[in-house]
Amino acid sequence: MIAAINGKLGEGMSSVRYRCLCQNCLRVAGYPTYDQANEAKCFGCGGEMCACGSCEETINALGRGLRDAQALGLKCDVDTWNPRDGGAFA
Repeated sequence: MIAAINGKLGEGMSSVRYRCLCQNCLRVAGYPTYDQANEAKCFGCGGEMCACGSCEETINALGRGLRDAQALGLKCDVDTWNPRDGGAFA
């Protein structure tokens, strides 16, 4: 089961233990196991999902409002972002 994360665990999210980040659109999804998180495809664009520590740090930085590509380790700046829809890029 895939569950989008909107900043906190909500209804039906109690079994989510791992957040993962789409490597294409930067959407966030949650899964109960690390293996499920890393084997998943993005529910929005079909991209690869990753639940590694670096991606968790990127999710946290985006959540704090960081949008600079170099600081985030991305190829381009992020104009807007939210966990459900991912990013819009500069």
